Amino acid sequence: MKFDIYGRFVLEIVRVDGRWEVFRAGDGVRRPEADLAIPQALPADRLVAYLEDVYHELARPERVVRRL
Repeated sequence: MKFDIYGRFVLEIVRVDGRWEVFRAGDGVRRPEADLAIPQALPADRLVAYLEDVYHELARPERVVRRL
């Protein structure tokens, strides 16, 4: 799944062996996002809310976190 984070960058999040792996996507490259840990028990339908909580300081009135 890919998520636009307030129009600033894109994260790709995949479930591997019961845990979430997070990558920052851009320029045709995918790099691990080491500073973000997502709880294993967090269901996929709560990812947007979790990302909003984590990155709230990047928020702007006209921007949202959204699944691409």
